[in-house]
Amino acid sequence: MKYILSLLLPIILFSAEPDKKLHDKNLYPTVKITYSKSNCDCEDCKKKPQQAVATGFLCNSFPVNNDLFKNKFFNVVITAAHTVESNPTNLLVHIGIYEDHSDLKGFEFFPAMLYGMDQSKDLAILTFITDKAKPTVDLDFNSKFFFGTDVFKIGYGLGDDPRLDFGQITSIETKIPERLRGFVRTNAYTIFGDSGGPLFLKENGKTIGVASSIRGSENTFLQKQSYFSPIGWLKIWDEESKGSLSFIYNNNKKIPETLMFQMWLKDFEIKGNRQ
Repeated sequence: MKYILSLLLPIILFSAEPDKKLHDKNLYPTVKITYSKSNCDCEDCKKKPQQAVATGFLCNSFPVNNDLFKNKFFNVVITAAHTVESNPTNLLVHIGIYEDHSDLKGFEFFPAMLYGMDQSKDLAILTFITDKAKPTVDLDFNSKFFFGTDVFKIGYGLGDDPRLDFGQITSIETKIPERLRGFVRTNAYTIFGDSGGPLFLKENGKTIGVASSIRGSENTFLQKQSYFSPIGWLKIWDEESKGSLSFIYNNNKKIPETLMFQMWLKDFEIKGNRQ
């Protein structure tokens, strides 16, 4: 007699769910920055400037309703100073348009103004106006991290679609080389165009750094030896500039009136007319 054992395995279908926090507080606030730059002052370069790309992230988006802007939103982007230090023109912030959480369908773009930069800290601030509030990251000035702390980053390297990379902190405060002293070092993969992008703590998803550079050795670039400006340098820069940056991370502080007027002039220049 033969015995046949039939095993009936129930088929269970799992529906994948997106990481909502990763999308809302990390992916969506990370922006692509494009601009034109000339390598020199000759007429040919001025006529045909190079197109460049970098990364940045929205850290604040709040309503304004004054004599210059009615029912608008004021937006602040942090990026790396070296991406915009060549006095760029046609400076645009591109914010991704997504469907089904992760499917990048295109961009809405906004003319931006360079508010300020600190080359020694490799930090720069861009501002622009929108009709609606935009997603922002959470800045982390308080969390402690250590050698081996898990981190991740998002960047528009080479101008491609946004890319997610994970890694660990390998130096909380670089000592060598001297030109990178004080920067946070990680082993998160980084390429050209990632500059200005956010570095997040994996534990809480908050921003602790701004992509600055990768290490080089002779003719080789070490993409997994990446350096970031600590986000705490923003407060130091604010102190050095007598509080001119406080509104970026403190909503109780007012936007400088001179900045609002500069933004109004920029808007006037773009639209070409005003009532």
